[in-house]
Amino acid sequence: MNPDVITKIGMLSRCWGCPAVPSEDTNEVVDYLKDGATIYTLSNLDTPYLLAQK
Repeated sequence: MNPDVITKIGMLSRCWGCPAVPSEDTNEVVDYLKDGATIYTLSNLDTPYLLAQK
């Protein structure tokens, strides 16, 4: 996760499948998920970026 990305594209990530995770949290998240756990995330579908993609 690079904070400059937010300034450049107006959001943290353009990925639809993988959430952005701060570098310092990566190991903890991978350890949590490696045995089959899941993370459910929901986006605000009315953001300017998503509306422009329709």
